[in-house]
Order: sequence, then C-alpha cells, then structure tokens
Amino acid sequence: MVLTVSRGETITYHQVWYKGKVFVNLIGVWDRGLREPLWVMTNLDAESALRIYRCRMKIEQTFRDLKDKLGMQRLMNKRQSYMEKMLAFLLLVYAIALLVGEGLRDRLYGQPPPTRPKNPACATPILPQKGKKGKCYSGLFVLLCQKWSLPISEWQKILAQALTALLLLFSPLSQLMSEAQLK
Repeated sequence: MVLTVSRGETITYHQVWYKGKVFVNLIGVWDRGLREPLWVMTNLDAESALRIYRCRMKIEQTFRDLKDKLGMQRLMNKRQSYMEKMLAFLLLVYAIALLVGEGLRDRLYGQPPPTRPKNPACATPILPQKGKKGKCYSGLFVLLCQKWSLPISEWQKILAQALTALLLLFSPLSQLMSEAQLK
C-alpha cells in the first residue's frame, strides 16, 4: 500500500492491517506551510489520536526550545550546588517565559480550540481560529524568536495573566512549606 497525501489534505485509513499482526487506524495530514506531511498510526479513533499527537508535539517543541533558546544543552558547572541553583533559576525563567509566551501566542493566533463535550446538548459553538500554523508553535518560540508588535495594554493583560498563573503554581508550594515549618 502506498501512502500519499497532498498539501492541505487530510486522509484517514481505518482498520489497516499492520505487519500482518494488528489492525490500526492511520491518518495523514499535510498542513499548509509545513515541509512534509504528518502520519499518525493508532489503535484509537484517528481524529482523536491526531488531536492528542498535536498537543504532544507542542510539548516536545517547548522542550526543544527550552534547550536551544535558553542554552541548556551547554550548561556546565563544576560544583553540584552551583548546578542546582542554575537549574532552579533557569526553570523559573522558563516557567515565566512559557506563561508569557503562551499568552502572547493566544493573542496573536487565537485561543486553542476547546474540546468538544461528549454530550451534544452541552456543546458550545467553536469559533473559527486565526492561522493554524501559529498554534503549533510553543509559547517560548513565539516569545523569543518571532517578530511581533503589541500595544502596551495587550502586554499588560498578558503579563497580568502570566503572573496570576505563576502565583497559582507557587501558592500550593508555599502553603506546604509553611505547614512543614510549623511542625
């Protein structure tokens, strides 16, 4: 069987016999602006698997950007205590940059599409999204590598949301530390 998909096309094959051992669903997508198609083989529903894989790829891209853009692949210290402090600092910088970058990406390219509820009676209409390709970028990549311009009022909103999210991340930790000190 020859697998082909054209630019801008999505093709799904259901119950393909793979290596004479198992049936799989196969989905091929070649999004405009990308150099090659994406093929996903799964035992799940093909469309669901594609949605999950795209979310995972965003995470993978974020980790690659962390290593490349923040120089973590060249991180070397002679003492373990320095290394631990540097890594803690870089992870804090990463968390802030990721939160700001995700907010920036959502402002520039639109919010990620909501998941559809299983009960159609509860469904809310899904709004059309701006630029599919931009939603594939990690927030860190958008923040550090793309050229963009926003009014100061938009920046203030993005930073306020990032700060709120960061405080929510650290509030359980500070509560645990306070409880540990009381004991």
